[in-house]
Amino acid sequence: MNFVRVMLMAALTAVLLSLAAGTVSAAYLAEDNNVPPKTSECLPLEEVSFNYGLNGLIMRNMRLTNPSSRIPPPTTADYPANSFFDLYMEVDIPDMGVYGMPFRGTAASTIIYQPLTAAPSEWHLETEMSTLEGTIRESPTPTHEVFIRESPTEPSRGTTSMRSVPGGYMIDSFFDIFIEVSTDGENWLPVSNYSPDGGQNWLAGEHPLHMQGVPEPGTLALLMAGFVALLAYTWRRRPS
Repeated sequence: MNFVRVMLMAALTAVLLSLAAGTVSAAYLAEDNNVPPKTSECLPLEEVSFNYGLNGLIMRNMRLTNPSSRIPPPTTADYPANSFFDLYMEVDIPDMGVYGMPFRGTAASTIIYQPLTAAPSEWHLETEMSTLEGTIRESPTPTHEVFIRESPTEPSRGTTSMRSVPGGYMIDSFFDIFIEVSTDGENWLPVSNYSPDGGQNWLAGEHPLHMQGVPEPGTLALLMAGFVALLAYTWRRRPS
């Protein structure tokens, strides 16, 4: 029991330190090892810019959540996992007077998982997001919309590592996604070097967005509850 308490304390301390730093560490505890992760997001303050209009277009805080389909990790051959995600990001379009505006939508994705090694309690996969296509709209009032896709020319690769631990699985997952956008909605006003084009004129980002799998809020809440319970148990067990 002492060993279990020590391990639980170490895991909870790592999570608390990560939260205090404003980020969650790459490896996190999950209840299952199915892929893709339930939530992936880019690092805080990371952004990607596009050569749009006079002053560009900037996206940050991209988040993919609630995949419609998840599968056990493949162990013998490459496997494409098809799923729909809820997509969120914040957008700056200075030419339109849009700064830090939340945009939300849905995106269809195909992620190819290639098994590298598989043991009874460990899995290591190479991954490539071969497609990501969706539309995001300004929230809460959908005045503007942006079309999103994964680059058809730049590979968006990553890795996923998992191992079984008491209480679930430790997951370490990331993608470097090359994003392209099209701003062709009928509600957009034309700017000096842009005219609506029906979604045919795609703009490439300067660099990929680094997306990491992260624990769900419910998992963090459970860990916090466990931490509090462990503190209470330790307090009750202290010498008089």
